[in-house]
Amino acid sequence: MPSQLEQAEFAFKASITAFGNGVEKFFWYDLINDSPDPTVHEGNFGLFGQPISGVAALPPKPVAMTVALVITHLADREAAAAEPLSADVLSYAFGDGEERTTFAWAPAGATTVQMPATGDVEVTAVSGQVTLVSPVDGVASVPVSEVGVIVRVLP
Repeated sequence: MPSQLEQAEFAFKASITAFGNGVEKFFWYDLINDSPDPTVHEGNFGLFGQPISGVAALPPKPVAMTVALVITHLADREAAAAEPLSADVLSYAFGDGEERTTFAWAPAGATTVQMPATGDVEVTAVSGQVTLVSPVDGVASVPVSEVGVIVRVLP
């Protein structure tokens, strides 16, 4: 059974691959785990865990954060023409100009890609951690993990 972090990684890659290839809608099954037992495979597909007595909110799983990041960074951007970051990286771009956002991952393991940039490059990990990479002589060295990152060149 996949771990919660593997579930988040799968949601990132599956949704971006779908949207990057023209799919208009992507649904996650399901919102809340059906079982409180983490060993029950079919009962743990939710974005959120089972309710906890005395707590008003549902406990979010890492996949909920990942889905929120994808939704936020797509923000009605259309899939753009493919511009591979490198031969070692799968990537999909959305939007154009200053609104361009690239989702990428390195299937064979973490790597660094060189990107042309005049401003800082914002790199958001699937976990939500944001790192700024400053270009040197118009080129930014952007880390791309196996799990995935969201990349935006800032104006």
